[in-house]
Amino acid sequence: MDASIMDGATLAAGGVACIKNVANPIKVARLVLERSDHVLFCGDGALEFAKQNHIEVVDFEYLVTEKARKRLQNFPKFVPCVKVEFYEKSTPSGFHPDGEDHDTVGAVAIDVNGNVAYATSTGGISAKQPGRVGDSPLVGAGGYADNISGAVSTTGHGESFMKTCLAKHIAMLIEQGKDAQEAVEIGLNQMEKRVGGNGGCIALDNRGNIGIYFNVEGMAWSYCRDNQLHYGIFRNEDNILII
Repeated sequence: MDASIMDGATLAAGGVACIKNVANPIKVARLVLERSDHVLFCGDGALEFAKQNHIEVVDFEYLVTEKARKRLQNFPKFVPCVKVEFYEKSTPSGFHPDGEDHDTVGAVAIDVNGNVAYATSTGGISAKQPGRVGDSPLVGAGGYADNISGAVSTTGHGESFMKTCLAKHIAMLIEQGKDAQEAVEIGLNQMEKRVGGNGGCIALDNRGNIGIYFNVEGMAWSYCRDNQLHYGIFRNEDNILII
């Protein structure tokens, strides 16, 4: 599993890659930010750091779902799995909004003082080769936060996000004057044109404007503002719940 987190006020960041036997890798990533002199730990070193900081270690079986087992049985090779996850599903007939998708979770936030942050966590893509690292733990690819621009979190075909440093690219577009929505649309469309990558991203600029965009059929998203929870999955969908 992979995760990363970043504080836009100080540019402090923490990440873990290929970590096993912890239920919430984002908690370990935050500890890397707060308690270490480094930005990224991986593999056994990440697990050892988690143990040193009293993170509970869980059995492997605790982290494996029956859906994940079936998905690996159906798609034992990485490339066919990627095609199903991010390309065949880019048509209405291929999208499965029932939890069969990969499990990246991202968040961006801004406080009353204008400080921004992001966090991204994932179990990765089924059938990936052991040792493969995706975009989620990498600052600039899986996410980025800087008070000068805003905060970004990404999800999708990680190799494409890494090749284009998409999160940092979107932050730079904001810094150059684009609002969050313009920036995510430009950035993701440029990635698709340049490397054929599919996925989605969420962003906040430092003025509090929200950006949500994806070039697949659907991406679960939500945000809260003025006691209203906005949420959706498909394009042009904006459900509102008063809270």
